[in-house]
Amino acid sequence: MTPNRLVFGRDDAVAAWVARQIPHVGAVGFGACRAIAVVAGDRPVAGIVYHDYQPQARCVQISMASVSPLWAQPGTVRALLSVPFEQYGCYKIWTAIPADNERALRFNRGIGMKSEGTLRHQFGPRRHAIIFGMIEPEWAAKWRLKEAA
Repeated sequence: MTPNRLVFGRDDAVAAWVARQIPHVGAVGFGACRAIAVVAGDRPVAGIVYHDYQPQARCVQISMASVSPLWAQPGTVRALLSVPFEQYGCYKIWTAIPADNERALRFNRGIGMKSEGTLRHQFGPRRHAIIFGMIEPEWAAKWRLKEAA
């Protein structure tokens, strides 16, 4: 499998693309943010947006969207998760996922995110959000590249 390519420096375009893929975000967008596109071959297949950054709390929300599950190669996931922990110095990342989005719930559990609670009717009547989070020690244990001994 050919490795994915990450595209930086196109924050507005990537954030707008991700927002269009997520019905409860849509045209409203993410506000101030940073974003990275994941490109396979010559087409964008996924994107991640880092938004609602709280430097005093060392916390940032992440939102992801994809058009193919093939983007989620371990090296790609590691690189995308390393941004908030290694570059921003975050202690915690978190995300809000519709409770009926089984694929996203499964993916987030698979990358090591922990369910932290439910926000009732967060995305409208009868559309609840499951909050997932990951703290730096959990990320380090699962994703930090181990230095050669």
